[in-house]
Amino acid sequence: KLVTVGLKGITKKIGGKSVVQLSKSQQKSIGTLEKRIREHREKLEKFRANPTVRKGMENMPKDMVRAQQNSRMRHLEKEINTFQNNIDKIKNGRM
Repeated sequence: KLVTVGLKGITKKIGGKSVVQLSKSQQKSIGTLEKRIREHREKLEKFRANPTVRKGMENMPKDMVRAQQNSRMRHLEKEINTFQNNIDKIKNGRM
């Protein structure tokens, strides 16, 4: 077995294939990103169930308020996708 260690984790050659084993740091990063995904999913679920209006927006036209709420949901969804993409990059040895 050929083992190489680099910034992207430990790679072993097993049966002609490279298998990436994650370092402690990478495992910790994935755990943190998974936690952030859970937090953001919870925020998104709560916001969808009860869309709130930010302070100072109470008297704005309803379409503007709804646009702001949609923007908030898109932002949370984008954050979740970014966290997941970063997990995938770590697991694939690209980060």
